[in-house]
Amino acid sequence: MWWPYVLIGVCAVVFFLIALAVARASGRIPARPAAGPIHQVPIGPDTLVEIRASLARGQKILAIKQLREATGLGLADAKRLADAMEAGHQPPSRGGQASERKPDLARRVRELRAAGRDMEAVQLVADETGMGLADAERFVRSLD
Repeated sequence: MWWPYVLIGVCAVVFFLIALAVARASGRIPARPAAGPIHQVPIGPDTLVEIRASLARGQKILAIKQLREATGLGLADAKRLADAMEAGHQPPSRGGQASERKPDLARRVRELRAAGRDMEAVQLVADETGMGLADAERFVRSLD
């Protein structure tokens, strides 16, 4: 007499799937946003600065959260992108392209350093040039 238990289990699964479909259709459970591959998801320049600052402070979980909010990526994709950024790769960005750069990057970096904001200077260089953080830091230190 095992068949009643199987029948109850099947009914429970069917009921759950119907309830899930109704909840999604009514908008109570949003569908996952469509996001392209991580190399095609642009990120705003201000957000990139915040994410890099989080990574530089060792706050990887916060950086992943910021990436997810900015791009709509899933957890795994956001983690891969955060790992790539931590390794020095430059993600695609909205704005901040070469044609949109503010003049005289070196002057702005010197002003940030004079104000004791060295990390922001490194992030600025990395954002505007596409350099990794290590190269950007060397550049910033060379401007003494």
